[in-house]
Amino acid sequence: MILLRELFEAKPKTTDFSAISKKTGKLVYFDTKDNMDAAVKAGTHDKPQIKGKDVKTPKSSDLFKGDYEKERGASLDKKNEPSEDLIKSITSTKAGDSTIFLSRKNRNGKIVRDVQFSQSKITPEIVKKTADENGIDLNLINKLGPDAQIKNEDGKNERVSELMVSLVFRTMEANEYAPDGVTPDDYYYKAYSESKDKTAKAIKKGINPDEIQKQVDKKVAKKESDKTDLYNEENVKDLANALSNIKNKMVWTEPTKPKDIVKVANKYKIDVNRILNNTEAYFEISGFKPNKKDLKEWGYASLKDYVLKQLAYTIYFGKRGDTDNMSDLGSFQLAYPLKYKNLSDDEWAKAMKNEMENPTTVDGGLRNFIKKEKGGDMDNSFVGISEANDKNQSKWVKQQAKKNPNYINDMISYQSMINKDALNRIDEMLKSDPPPVVHTKALYRGMAMKSSDYSKFMKSFKEGSTIDLPISSFSFDAKTATEFANNVDNLNSTINKANNQSVMIKVVNSTNTLNGFCMNANVGNVSAKKDNNSFSNDFGNWEGQHEVLLPSNNKYKVVKTESTKMEGGRSLTIITLEQIGTKNEIKLREFIDDNEKDILKKHLQYPNRTSLLYTKEGEN
Repeated sequence: MILLRELFEAKPKTTDFSAISKKTGKLVYFDTKDNMDAAVKAGTHDKPQIKGKDVKTPKSSDLFKGDYEKERGASLDKKNEPSEDLIKSITSTKAGDSTIFLSRKNRNGKIVRDVQFSQSKITPEIVKKTADENGIDLNLINKLGPDAQIKNEDGKNERVSELMVSLVFRTMEANEYAPDGVTPDDYYYKAYSESKDKTAKAIKKGINPDEIQKQVDKKVAKKESDKTDLYNEENVKDLANALSNIKNKMVWTEPTKPKDIVKVANKYKIDVNRILNNTEAYFEISGFKPNKKDLKEWGYASLKDYVLKQLAYTIYFGKRGDTDNMSDLGSFQLAYPLKYKNLSDDEWAKAMKNEMENPTTVDGGLRNFIKKEKGGDMDNSFVGISEANDKNQSKWVKQQAKKNPNYINDMISYQSMINKDALNRIDEMLKSDPPPVVHTKALYRGMAMKSSDYSKFMKSFKEGSTIDLPISSFSFDAKTATEFANNVDNLNSTINKANNQSVMIKVVNSTNTLNGFCMNANVGNVSAKKDNNSFSNDFGNWEGQHEVLLPSNNKYKVVKTESTKMEGGRSLTIITLEQIGTKNEIKLREFIDDNEKDILKKHLQYPNRTSLLYTKEGEN
């Protein structure tokens, strides 16, 4: 850069009295009209044409080259100008003031470092010149908004204003090292030019007019939605008071504040206030309803208190973003969707009934599936298995915990982090000492996947054929499984909307006896507390998932596949498998990652509460 600092020291426009200097070709602003007229009359300046016609383009208009001691002022071209919001976002230093170093030639012809140019010093003129040089349409960025997320050159989401900062820096550096620049250097010119071109390409792709219109429409819709649909601290006071009345039922003494309720309600789309007067909807969706004996034993005065306690837990973990422990999130989302917040109770009840019975929506299809699979058994606290079976599996768990010092740690590592080493140790344990069989009518797994995966996945499931599955995690509870099959109006939809093909796998056996390990069987009775208090709780955090590991040495007959086309290009597929058991030995296969080519392992070899969809959310 040649005397770049002069650009920063240039005086801003203060009047509309301007004329073009014959000496420099630049637009100059005068304090008064008389002074402007005097300069024009003296012949040192020319009066510019109205509307910019026939005006000579100022020489050396490239902001990144030129002698700014002689050439100062603004361009007459008012097209492709950055908005004030864009400039504010570009120059924002909330994340720190990024800097680059630029050089100049001094009077002796020696190259010296001239300025430490920072992000906060980027001017509207510099942004415009950068955009013009790289073919960026600032009008499109202005329309999209500076905070809009677009994909950068690495394919990751980044604010468009941040990308413009990078483009300004790379353009300055490339021009400085250009053959006719201040410090000509082929190596650096090539490096900065390639980086500049990649960034410019990413910006131009990201501000495609069609994509911009979609995002603008979404913003408008969200603004309208925010006016009526979202909660604030004022309208949750009654619920906050109700939750404070049951705080003695909570493990944590931390109060549930209105701001916490608002955060969870808005983020996870739950109509929390509706719960106060309509508790039955929760039980209908959750599939479990405490009886009078349960309530008395647990110390609840009513079913309402029980539901409020479940909501309090959801809010407690929700404000921390701890989705692993938000076991009732799906029930609250489905039973009390925020989109119906402004409806009366009667209107809401009608809308919910229609939604639950609507065969053209994923929500409706999954709700009907739950209702069918539950069979009206609302009082079974073991959700699909007998108390005796639960205790039998639990006895085996206790035995393993006593003789295997790594048992608890490995189970936590598997559940929390899907740890490969933990999986290998679990494998050895299960092979050396197989657990009891599982007695249940059916096991379930739900998944949401993108269309390309779905077409590959379904090729393995031909009716009447026999199939091998990798070790897979299932649940006794159909409701739990459907939470992960649903990618509409729930947590999964915020992770990846491309996962719009919902799949439910149901595993049965003619004798209602399945080879598998009850991962969460009564685990609350097995303490995970250590002498050093490394674990404050037991590994029963996932007990509500009712999780079962099905071994990889079993074969399955594909009994039936039922696929229904839903609205919005979605589908809901129910796959029924019959387990053909050999012996109850679980053989774990190689750990997988997001690049796993085996389509079955890709979507099945994870804890029941998760999938590739879910693990990506955890990483973010």
